[in-house]
Amino acid sequence: MPRAEGPDHAVTYRADGDTPFGGIRWRSSIHMPRWASRLTLTVTDVRVQRLQEINEADAEAEGVTLSPEWPEGYGTHALSLSLLWNDIHGSDAWDRNDWVVALTFDVHRCNIATLPLQARISDGMDRSRSGSVM
Repeated sequence: MPRAEGPDHAVTYRADGDTPFGGIRWRSSIHMPRWASRLTLTVTDVRVQRLQEINEADAEAEGVTLSPEWPEGYGTHALSLSLLWNDIHGSDAWDRNDWVVALTFDVHRCNIATLPLQARISDGMDRSRSGSVM
């Protein structure tokens, strides 16, 4: 299959679940050309903080969920994050309380080329969809 170059070519996204062509060779999203992106993340805040300084709202924004096995009223999103952090980085990782960089960003469901220039450089963007990454 020839390589498609430029926005005039059709792109099929695996995440959509639609596979119109049999035997298609998928390309990881990190290797997709910029013109094929469907999301633009605009960084709105950068913080350097200790890992354990994360608050409950930020832990929830990270996407961690409460364990369904926990009794009602037990556990927090911050506790869930600490357990996940240890699972990924080692059993004592949370206790080390490392320095982390916390990014806050706006999610724009469009390619950066279609995002108005003012929205790319202004801080006055709609904050209705934002997230955080540590």
